[in-house]
Amino acid sequence: PLSDVVNWQWIMLGIAVMSAGTGLIYIPMIKKPQPPAAEQSKTVPLADIWGMMKNKSLSALELNGFFYHAGQQNLYSFITLYMTQWLHASSGMAAVALQLVQSGSILGRVSIGAASDFLFKGKRKVVLVIVACVSAIGCFGLVFLQPGWGVYGAMGLVLVLGFFLASASPLYQTAVMEAVEHRLSGTAVGYHFTIQPAGKAVGTVFFG
Repeated sequence: PLSDVVNWQWIMLGIAVMSAGTGLIYIPMIKKPQPPAAEQSKTVPLADIWGMMKNKSLSALELNGFFYHAGQQNLYSFITLYMTQWLHASSGMAAVALQLVQSGSILGRVSIGAASDFLFKGKRKVVLVIVACVSAIGCFGLVFLQPGWGVYGAMGLVLVLGFFLASASPLYQTAVMEAVEHRLSGTAVGYHFTIQPAGKAVGTVFFG
């Protein structure tokens, strides 16, 4: 690893420079958004924000998203402990399991979004229900695995869980934006990204 040959302060400095460089690259790409003509004169009063928060569809999405992201963060946080302490796998196999979760997530983020657009014609709710059901079945399946050959069964399950449980966050964000008026989409996304990390934090502490 790079940390074995380079002082960690230099590594963090390099990351800081890279982050600043990324920001500079974005500067010429940024353009002020132009809202639709019918909405150019509208403002967003506090009453509208409160009304958005009382939106039943949005509230249902956020409640489900809270629990979904709690489960997602638990998968990332505890899969290596599950592999080593329950299945008695080596640390190398536990690392492979975590990488399979990441690989499944990469595939799922593209595939699930595309499926919701083309296969389900924009019906986000149907896709999110499928994601939740498959994720629950996958987690339930981990309960029955035993040391030995169960390690290899776990590899298949964590890939599936990565595909479903670790990849639907962008779809939740899309559903949140579509649940409110266009002029409130930025506020709704901000609200969503307040609930999402709360689920991750509470879920990890509770199950940990």
